[in-house]
Amino acid sequence: MANDRDQVPDPKAWKELQQLRKNGYAEAHPKEFCAKDWGRMRFMLIGEPVNVNKLGKGLWNMPNEWPVNVDKHF
Repeated sequence: MANDRDQVPDPKAWKELQQLRKNGYAEAHPKEFCAKDWGRMRFMLIGEPVNVNKLGKGLWNMPNEWPVNVDKHF
């Protein structure tokens, strides 16, 4: 929502993800990076944070969904 008091994703979490990318962590550990990415970015997909767990465990068991592979398409 436009009037959210909390930024999504959390600016600190976003900065951490960007630093991991910059340091090559995403390429060296794509599955682990995907799990970290999902843990922070999934809040962007829902309206109510209390419902975040309804999205499931994430995509880190699907290599074609790892950010290092998906990024190639964008």
